[in-house]
Amino acid sequence: MPESTFDACRQADAVLLVAMGIPSVRRPDGREMTPQIDIRERLDLYAGLRPIYLYAADDSPLKKYQAGDI
Repeated sequence: MPESTFDACRQADAVLLVAMGIPSVRRPDGREMTPQIDIRERLDLYAGLRPIYLYAADDSPLKKYQAGDI
């Protein structure tokens, strides 16, 4: 990851980390490249918290859940 990209992540209020990486792209030592883990380690953020709120149960695959269950 370019240093300028990391600097932008550091200055942002939030960074959305989605599925990243291509398993066939490897570092010279054979490890998979994992930019999301690199960002977490460099920013000393180790919890992958995902805030969630169920707005309309009828329109969601989570419809079997009720308010307070998530």
